[in-house]
Amino acid sequence: MDYTYKLDFITPIDNSYRSVAFLISENPKVTAKTEFDQLDNKKERAFRTRFDTWKDGHDKKSEWYHGWNQSQFSGKYTKCFVFEHKGYGDRFYGFLCNPKKSNPRYQLCVLVVYDRKEQHETKEINLITTENFRTTFAVRRIIEKYFGGL
Repeated sequence: MDYTYKLDFITPIDNSYRSVAFLISENPKVTAKTEFDQLDNKKERAFRTRFDTWKDGHDKKSEWYHGWNQSQFSGKYTKCFVFEHKGYGDRFYGFLCNPKKSNPRYQLCVLVVYDRKEQHETKEINLITTENFRTTFAVRRIIEKYFGGL
């Protein structure tokens, strides 16, 4: 089945450094935005703070968000990223890309999957799903439409 995709920015798209957006689709594997919209006010504020902190370039918040390096999962998910609230167990998985040709340092985090984490290790299925969307042609095209080329 062919699905359509669009982006819904939760931080300003015109930030010169970073932005965060939800991937929107009728594809049932795309769960981040639907779940975010169901958070209570306290959790929503906590995640908005995390999104804004990352957007503003604060990379020292590994308890709020992080990626995966080459030594983890054989280096297959180095473009994947997660925003988390360990106290609640909520996780929003996404991928990073650099969509602005005019500003190659600019990063976009596209949030795709929501899950609750109740064990220490990351469920690899969340990374597999996120990576699959990162490399899906239709998703890449929609990012290109917003930014004028990858």
